[in-house]
Amino acid sequence: MYLLITLVLAVCLMFPGSAWAEEWLPPSKPKPSVILDEARDDTRAKRYSLALAKHIWFHKNALKYEPSLVGVRLSFALSDWMSLGKEYPPALEKLKSIRDALEARVQSGENIAKEFHDLVAINRYLGDDQRSVESFKAFEKNHPNSAPLVFLYTRNALIKAKEYETYAKYIRGTSDFFEIKEMFERGKKSADRMPDQGKSLLEYLDESFRHETATLVAVLVNVDRKEEANEIADIAEELIDEEKFLATLKAARKGTVPDPWP
Repeated sequence: MYLLITLVLAVCLMFPGSAWAEEWLPPSKPKPSVILDEARDDTRAKRYSLALAKHIWFHKNALKYEPSLVGVRLSFALSDWMSLGKEYPPALEKLKSIRDALEARVQSGENIAKEFHDLVAINRYLGDDQRSVESFKAFEKNHPNSAPLVFLYTRNALIKAKEYETYAKYIRGTSDFFEIKEMFERGKKSADRMPDQGKSLLEYLDESFRHETATLVAVLVNVDRKEEANEIADIAEELIDEEKFLATLKAARKGTVPDPWP
C-alpha cells in the first residue's frame, strides 16, 4: 500500500493536474476555437490532464460547431497537442492511439477520405510519414479502386519517401500540367477582382503553380517519362521567365524533386 501511494504521489509531482483531476465537460454551447485556446493556457499552466481532455474534445467535435476550423484542426491544434505531449507523455500516447484506430478504420474501408486525411496529418506531426506511406500501400493493395481518392493526402509523404513509382501511378503527365496551368490562370483573374485579398492570393497561386509544375516534371523524369517532363518544362518556362523558377525547373529536368509544400 505504501508503495502504491508513493507511486501515485510521484505521478502527481511529475504531471501536475494528472491525478484526481475533475472530469472536464464542455459548456452547453461550446465554441471550439475558445476551447482550443483554453487547452493552450492549460498546458502553459501545467494543467496537463485538463489540456488533454480539451484537445481530445476539439479533435472529435470542432467541425460540428465551427466547420471553418477544418485547417486549424489538422495543423495548429495538432502542433499544440504535440507540445503538450512533450511535457505530458499520456497526451502523446493518446494521439498515437487515435492514429492506430484511424489506420484500422481506413483499412476496413470506412469513411476513407476524411479518415485518411486525419491519419496522414497525425503521422506528419508524429514525425512518421513513412507510416502514412505504408498505410497507403496497404490500402492500395486492398482497395485499388478507392486508392485515387486518398492519394491526394499521401502525396507529400510519398515524395519524402522517394516513392516516385507509386506516386506516378496517379498522375497523367501533360494533361495534369494543363489543369495546373488552367487553375493558375483562373485564380489570377479572380485575384484581380479581390482588392483586399488579391495580393496574398496571387502569391499563393504563384508558389503553388511553381511547386506543382516542378514536382510533376521531376517525378516524370524519375520514372523515365522524360519526353513529357521536358514538354511541360518548356511551356512553364514561357509562362514564368524568372531566374529562380528557371533554376528550379532545370534541377527538375535532372530529377531533383522539390521539398513538399506547403
